[in-house]
Formats: sequence, structure tokens, C-alpha cells
Amino acid sequence: MPGGRRKLEQEGRVFNDDWKLKYFVKLHANNQAICVICNTTIAALKEYNVGRLYSTRHADSYDNYTEKEQEEKYATFEHKISKSTAALQALH
Repeated sequence: MPGGRRKLEQEGRVFNDDWKLKYFVKLHANNQAICVICNTTIAALKEYNVGRLYSTRHADSYDNYTEKEQEEKYATFEHKISKSTAALQALH
């Protein structure tokens, strides 16, 4: 790669479905991950970035959940995000 750094789009990063329950994130518009707990957008699709957000903000609260509880919480949070996104799109 002559003369410079790669752009994020050129790195070919993809969202890993395992991150949904592990870090409470989902794939959002423009190929960005979004935390379904706090609605924070994670710019780079790297497990380190996704995991860092979860571990610094949410791990204390959600690490002790069973897999079933995690699935239920994820579904609840995802539904809230979807409703708020739909409401915002209706305004435009």
C-alpha cells in the first residue's frame, strides 16, 4: 500500500453475530455497530472496540446474567432501539 494509511472502509471489517449477546451490540446503518444498552455508536467494527465499550460501561451489570437472561435483555433493548429509530425516521 504505497503512500499512506488505509481507510476504515478499505479494511473489510464485518460484524460478528456472536457479539450480539456477548457485548449487547447490533449492526446499524452505515455498517456501524450500536450498543443496544446505551445507544452508543461504535465507529470501527473491531472486537476490541466493541468489547472495550461493553467492559467499561456495562460489564458490571450484565456479566452475571445467564444466556437466557442475556437473550431476553437483548431482545428488550433491541426493541426499544428499533422503536426509537422508527419514530425518528417518521419525523423526516
